[in-house]
Amino acid sequence: MGTATQWVDDFSPGTLQAIGVLELLSTAGLVPPALPGIAPVLVPLAATGPVLPFVGAVITRLRHGEKLTIAGALVHLGLAAFVAWAASAPSPSSADHSAQGAGSRRRPGSARCTGSGTAPAP
Repeated sequence: MGTATQWVDDFSPGTLQAIGVLELLSTAGLVPPALPGIAPVLVPLAATGPVLPFVGAVITRLRHGEKLTIAGALVHLGLAAFVAWAASAPSPSSADHSAQGAGSRRRPGSARCTGSGTAPAP
């Protein structure tokens, strides 16, 4: 095998299959929580799932001294970490709703949003 695949020798075939299954499950786990109304609290946790295999990949490549192939693993790790960070950030729509809470002030005579799509009569 080439130097880019030396890490495979450290693991049994069963372990390699388990790693592959875990990678697929962690990536597939991003879809259901992201759908509207299906456990939105799980989105940051699901987005963190793909970060873990890339951390393992970087560590393994460092142990083997694979300096040429570590760049790809670092890019993927960075992208997965960015998605996890973005998924944990509050959405702009929730910030808008909290800013328009009960304590907000309106100008006299300004229309209040009723949510019905029509403005109230003056």
